[in-house]
Amino acid sequence: MEKTERDTPDTLSVSEDLGLWIPEHLREFTAQIVFRTPKITIQHFESDGGDLGVHYPVITPDDFDTDPDCRNEHLYPNKVSIMPQGGDEEIFTVEIRDSLK
Repeated sequence: MEKTERDTPDTLSVSEDLGLWIPEHLREFTAQIVFRTPKITIQHFESDGGDLGVHYPVITPDDFDTDPDCRNEHLYPNKVSIMPQGGDEEIFTVEIRDSLK
């Protein structure tokens, strides 16, 4: 199957220094975008729509838990869900890196 511009990687990187890498098609959103990791759920709001950078520093390797008794069990142990308001939830595998610089 050929990749198109809209295709995204199956795996996203996260590091302590930069945070979670955000696929280009999810960087612009209107009103809110929701991030879920095994440990946390973050609702990121912007009144006039938003533009996320290449990395989202709020999500770090600490948000991926090795304990199966976590808040978002369906993402255990190394998945992240990203869902813009009015859009579809997209789930990615996360690769933890020492540094993304």
